[in-house]
Amino acid sequence: MNKDILNKSAKWQQQFLVGLSIFIGLCIFSWQVYKWLKTSVWIEMPISIPINCIGVDLSPIYSPEDWKGIAKVARWICALPSSVGLPIITWVITSIIKSTIQTEDSSSEIE
Repeated sequence: MNKDILNKSAKWQQQFLVGLSIFIGLCIFSWQVYKWLKTSVWIEMPISIPINCIGVDLSPIYSPEDWKGIAKVARWICALPSSVGLPIITWVITSIIKSTIQTEDSSSEIE
C-alpha cells in the first residue's frame, strides 16, 4: 500500500477516535454537572466503569499475585475520571497503533 495513504489514514483515524473520546468525555462531564446541580451530589465516574462495561475483567489488578507495580499503575489509571482519562488513554493507544503502522511500513521498504 502507498506509504502516504497509509500514514494519512492512520492520522485521520487517530484524530477521529481522539475527537470522539473528547466528545464522550465532555458528555460524561456534562452529565455529572447536571446531576450535581440537581442533587448537589457529585457522582464519580472513574475510567474503570466504562472498561467494565465493555467486558474487561479488572479483578487481577486489585488482587495481583505478581507484577504488583504494574497493578498499582493500572489501579491508578482505572481511578482517573472518565471525562479526562478516556481521551488520554485513547490518544496513547492510537499513537502506539499509528507508530506501529509507520514502523511496519518503513520496515517493508527496507526489504
